[in-house]
Amino acid sequence: MAIRDKPFDNEQRFGTIETDLKLMREILNQERQKRDVFMQDVLQQYKDVCSNMNRNESGLLDKMRKNKEELFEENKRSKEQQKKLEELKLEKILGDSEYLRSLIRQVDTKISDEVNKRLKHEFENKTWFEQKMTLFRQEIKAEEKEILENEKKFLGNIQESMNSLNQIMANTKQHLEADLVATQTLFNENVKSK
Repeated sequence: MAIRDKPFDNEQRFGTIETDLKLMREILNQERQKRDVFMQDVLQQYKDVCSNMNRNESGLLDKMRKNKEELFEENKRSKEQQKKLEELKLEKILGDSEYLRSLIRQVDTKISDEVNKRLKHEFENKTWFEQKMTLFRQEIKAEEKEILENEKKFLGNIQESMNSLNQIMANTKQHLEADLVATQTLFNENVKSK
């Protein structure tokens, strides 16, 4: 009887081993399926990250290109404005000079006319003539002074405008450089995270 029990025990052991093997195979298959699903998720996430990186890089490059074009246009506009201001300044100076010459010619004409008139009269009018000359000189000096003051004011306004333009250019440049640094940093971080 003990001899019959041994083969029966062996059959039970083999049956248990086969069952264990089936269970192990099922567990192994389940783990493979889980691993496959996990790998597919990881691959999809990697594709999404790459897609986002490409979109972000394209957006950053477009923004950098746009900022560069805006800076170029702003620089061009400021140069054109500076050139126009200089032309206006030159026109103003030339106009003031011409106006002053015209005034001097008018005064010279008036003086010449007055001298011719007074020379025809007697010397008793000499005092009146001297007073008239003094008044003319004072008028000329007053007008010259007014023109010079207006010119100084105009030059001061031009200088203030140029300083404002330079400040705007400096602020725009700083802002664009800051944007460029931030963009470069973001780009570098995205590249490092790959």
